[in-house]
Amino acid sequence: MVSWAERFDLYEESDRILCAGWPEFLLHNTLVARLWERFVEGFREYQLMVMDGEEIAAVINSLPLRVDVPWDELPAGGWEWGFATALEQAGRGTPPNCLFGVQVVVNRAYRGRGLAARAVREMAALAARQGFSDLVIALRPSLKDRHPHESMADYLARETEQGESYE
Repeated sequence: MVSWAERFDLYEESDRILCAGWPEFLLHNTLVARLWERFVEGFREYQLMVMDGEEIAAVINSLPLRVDVPWDELPAGGWEWGFATALEQAGRGTPPNCLFGVQVVVNRAYRGRGLAARAVREMAALAARQGFSDLVIALRPSLKDRHPHESMADYLARETEQGESYE
């Protein structure tokens, strides 16, 4: 496990993995385009890479955030709200009180090995190392792009033949 602060020489490869992990239409978010450089330059210690030797197996992105409302009252903006708010708060010098998980992307060559769960545990450990007792993550269904005409409610209700969540 290394951070961008420790191994920024791996940034381009980690960015390639991040881009490969999302459908093309998600790679053109105007908010991310506007704020990505500030995110990369200002928060390298919060960006982790799960390593397999010199190979990046997964990329973990997070930001420090201040949340002063009960968890069930968080704004509906999901990850975009967390991403923008964390960067705005940092610019104002607002002291954070939790870690916001932006995304976890597992390198395609390493999928199916339980790395997403490990990545979330690593994110929780990072939160603890930074002195935060809370970690908030905006979860996104990773296969929804395969069903673009299905409502989100119907998609989230999908089950496998074994009765487990489709995701």
